[in-house]
Amino acid sequence: MLKLLVLSLALGVTLAGVPGGRSPADINSLDVQKIANFAVTKLNALPERTSTVTYSKVIKAERQVVAGINYYLDVEVLQSGCTSNCKKEICEMTVFDQEWTNTRILTKVNCRDATSRRKSLVGGVTAISTDSAEVLNAAQFAVTSLNARSNSMFASSLVKVNSATSQVVAGVKYNLEIVVGQTTCRNEQSVDLTHCAMDANSQSKVCQISVLWQAWRKPQYTLVDDIQCQ
Repeated sequence: MLKLLVLSLALGVTLAGVPGGRSPADINSLDVQKIANFAVTKLNALPERTSTVTYSKVIKAERQVVAGINYYLDVEVLQSGCTSNCKKEICEMTVFDQEWTNTRILTKVNCRDATSRRKSLVGGVTAISTDSAEVLNAAQFAVTSLNARSNSMFASSLVKVNSATSQVVAGVKYNLEIVVGQTTCRNEQSVDLTHCAMDANSQSKVCQISVLWQAWRKPQYTLVDDIQCQ
């Protein structure tokens, strides 16, 4: 199974092209339009958004081949439900797309009023939804790492994610605050936490965790700092 996954990733890179720098993409192409609509949907789901927006058009598009494709888009969005004098925003969005694994993630978004001057926030920290697939995947990796480093007889499992931010670096850095609880399953390497019941007599812990995700590496996730729990 592992060999098949590695082979699939290798074939994906070969078919998509050689990893390298950004290149212009057709703003009217079907792929770019799909990515832009996906990004706007994810934008509206962010907890810090106080109002929703609707997709208007793509102003600029670039793509970069990694183990998949990074799309860099400048997207114009409009205030939802507005009929006149509508507020316009220009959102700089980065989306990672890996077609052969059905992975599509909004890794960066920075919106500004369309009338304001462009600001550069490369590497800025962005709050993201705590129940998004990208956050839950990073959190599950963190819990697995926590169990691997623990001397406890019983394994811990993810209860919930309290907060999450992302930062584009050489990949995506996720800073998470998660709640974990002890299960009734023994802490063994082969344990499947999805089948483990929580121990009602144990106390949960709040942990601060930083995880780096790099799509082109194997494994894709690594811990950036030590896990701090209390």
